[in-house]
Amino acid sequence: MDSRDAFSRIAPYMQDSDFSPVGQFWWKLTREWYEADKTAQCVDREAIADRASARSAGKQRDAVLGMLRDGCISSPGGGSNIAQTALELKRRNVGMELAAAIAGGDGKKQLALTQRFLELQQATELRGNKKAAVSYEWAPPIDELVELVGDANRMPLAPSRLNQRIDGGALPSTHILLFARPEMGKSTFCVNFSVQLAKRDKRVLYISNEDSVAKLKQRALARGAGMTMREAIAERNAEAVELYKERGLEDRLGFLKMTHASVVDLRRPIEEFEPDVLVLDQIRNLAGTAEVVQRLDENGQLFRELLGEYNLIGLSVAQASAGAAGKVWLEMDDLDSSKTGLPASADLMIGMGADDSMLARGQRALSIVKNKLSSDSSSKEGLMFEINHERVSIR
Repeated sequence: MDSRDAFSRIAPYMQDSDFSPVGQFWWKLTREWYEADKTAQCVDREAIADRASARSAGKQRDAVLGMLRDGCISSPGGGSNIAQTALELKRRNVGMELAAAIAGGDGKKQLALTQRFLELQQATELRGNKKAAVSYEWAPPIDELVELVGDANRMPLAPSRLNQRIDGGALPSTHILLFARPEMGKSTFCVNFSVQLAKRDKRVLYISNEDSVAKLKQRALARGAGMTMREAIAERNAEAVELYKERGLEDRLGFLKMTHASVVDLRRPIEEFEPDVLVLDQIRNLAGTAEVVQRLDENGQLFRELLGEYNLIGLSVAQASAGAAGKVWLEMDDLDSSKTGLPASADLMIGMGADDSMLARGQRALSIVKNKLSSDSSSKEGLMFEINHERVSIR
């Protein structure tokens, strides 16, 4: 409680049920404290004691305040060690649950617990050379195969011409990785992608850790209404808002900004919004314990596992290296920082490039760097598009 850093380190991994009834009381109170004041680095013991006293009564008040008096919930200078201990205990408990699920043959539970176990390994910095718990999934009977991976399950993407390269669409659990240099139009691509899928009755959750969600939604309003951004916000705002709502975009397209978030932090908004599609802008800004190359590799793998667990199509965004500046057709080596781990986690990898003359004409080249969605001879042929930032469209 005396350390925001320690609290923030364990908060993404803990549920109320991890604590005793009195522990739950203090856990919720502490969470409220830090959420109410984003600058607070510790709790005020007297103020939080007053809150605890006001919210409890009788024997519960004695038990609650007794923990504070006995020093059980305060250890100045020891927050980091306590956080480490709590996470290691949580990892051990999840490991035991996973073993029980394997022994009981509960495949669905195995998948969810394996993901959580891997996340806790990352959080406790104990991954090293230790082998992660094994998860098993047998292929379905041949008679059921078409129902799971056939054309009926493919979701057409945007821009529509991209579907020519992926046999008509992407299957659930697909990880799409888009990379480009700054100011190339990555956000325009993502907003266009999100709006078009939401207009097709798909629920899309757009998580940003860079841009303002208000500005992103402004761009979505323009794209959804088929107007310029100025028209949508000023000249024809009422009409744009009405069209946006009529087309179901207010309900099916959610924008959320998350900073200092790790892969595990994405669970809560996913479970609240229940999307079909998750857009993550950008994956390189996700938190992690390692330096940037290893962090990108680990987060790419964890993100893909998350998509599999929730049966989502995911679009993540990354940067291209400085060597890609002015380059039309990008290659895998043009991805910044990660050359193996992040590309390995992608099913479809798209590079966006342009030279100066193309930029002046509003043109972009989409390179299909990696494509596991199609084996057709044209599956890696690049595509040329026109990008319109004012209308937030790619055609």
